[in-house]
Amino acid sequence: MSKEVCQATNRRNAVARLRMARSTGNYILWVEGPDDCVVLERFAAPRCLVYELSGKSYVISAVRAALAARPPLDGFVGLVDRDFDDLHGDPLPARLAIVSSTYADLEASMLSSGAGALLTDLVRREYRESIPWLNAAAGAGPLDSLAATIVAPVGALRSVWNGRHGKIEEPRHPVDDLLNLLQPGQSPTQETLVMALKLRVSPDEAVRIADAAIKVYTDVNPWHLVRGKDMVRAIATVLSAHPEACYYERDNATRLVQKIQEKVITLFDFEVLKSAGTFQQIAKVLDRVDEPLVRYLSLPHS
Repeated sequence: MSKEVCQATNRRNAVARLRMARSTGNYILWVEGPDDCVVLERFAAPRCLVYELSGKSYVISAVRAALAARPPLDGFVGLVDRDFDDLHGDPLPARLAIVSSTYADLEASMLSSGAGALLTDLVRREYRESIPWLNAAAGAGPLDSLAATIVAPVGALRSVWNGRHGKIEEPRHPVDDLLNLLQPGQSPTQETLVMALKLRVSPDEAVRIADAAIKVYTDVNPWHLVRGKDMVRAIATVLSAHPEACYYERDNATRLVQKIQEKVITLFDFEVLKSAGTFQQIAKVLDRVDEPLVRYLSLPHS
């Protein structure tokens, strides 16, 4: 069975699998993708099964279908990324939690709080200071410059781009464009974002999107706009330009993206998820339906 067929089967049978799990006294935590599944399985309670449904919209659909069943089903939670659309402003259905109110997704939460450990595994110590993007200023984290200058502006563009036809990553990744246009610590401008959009939309549309994105960017903490995969792309692109500093000096940016994503998954621990507020978000949803968190997650000292 191909991966695509397996994913479609999981989505189609999500509620049926929930019924089966509940009939045997188990609980279900639905997540978006395989990386989420790998991370959350480490913290799952003994009778909680973590299933990935291959996308945010499918998790939301499964939650709504389970709630609409007759009688409504219980014993489950859906967990989705906040992303940049905040579910398009629609109220969250019962039993649906967001990963974090601070970060767009799980990867971003780890990259913010665990950047030091990640970069220790990627960058040779003697070269660290030679890469301005990774050379933290006093009081700042090692990825704060990339977040504020490159990745958050791309997140702001994504928040406006949402719903458009075509991908913002085509024909080139906007992270790469902004790295070519900006220097460490340099603030992006409306004109900068227009230049990054010129290959994607008409000039008038580029101005409209850039205007809206700059307003989003200037109103929030940069890390609130950081998409984990965009930050991974930024780190990989920077390191590919400094092969002498990287332990994987022969790898291009695409291969580095894969290796960094693998490392990000392995570095998750209780403190990362606590910092992201993931446990608190799930607990808040469960409080509303009068279920204890320990049915779903095994936390230290719980």
